[in-house]
Amino acid sequence: MTDLAAVAPVPTAPAAARRRPGLASRWVASALAGVLLASSAADVPAAPAGPPTDPERVGYWIERILRGPEPSRLALADFHQGVLSDAQGNLEALADVTLDRLDDPVLRQRVQANPDINPWHGLLVVMARIGPRRPSVARAWALPGLEHPDRQIREQALTAVVALGSPADAPAVLALLRRDAADRVMAPVAITAL
Repeated sequence: MTDLAAVAPVPTAPAAARRRPGLASRWVASALAGVLLASSAADVPAAPAGPPTDPERVGYWIERILRGPEPSRLALADFHQGVLSDAQGNLEALADVTLDRLDDPVLRQRVQANPDINPWHGLLVVMARIGPRRPSVARAWALPGLEHPDRQIREQALTAVVALGSPADAPAVLALLRRDAADRVMAPVAITAL
């Protein structure tokens, strides 16, 4: 038999150092649960914002005319033309809100001063359709176009002015007729307008 005294004594930790088994693992588990709950609360999506307002829609469609379609991986033929047509139709459907937005002189100056005339042309198409609702806005967009060096802008501006059907625009149309008397497209439209 072995003498128990001969066996080395087992050191014992003081009472403060002794912990119940599992206490540390409980602390780790509760900390981990807190972290998981905090991160899952951040992942909860906010309530849906609802449909966009009419001014937000008009702003979006004007930006599609000014900047083109949103970036896409699709390489569809005539994709830009389809977006332009859709934008014009949507702006026409929200005519009063569109005219409110197009009544902004800063926007008008930005578009008319742009060397790329495509946005102005696209908005003049819309103006020819909805301009009679607010002739002052239509004139602000169209009259400078009657003097533009590009024939397509002059043609679309003339269409927007003619759509107003106002005798007040006759001097501007007559000036265009004098300038483009030999043009086979511009002259007949200007004469019809007079």
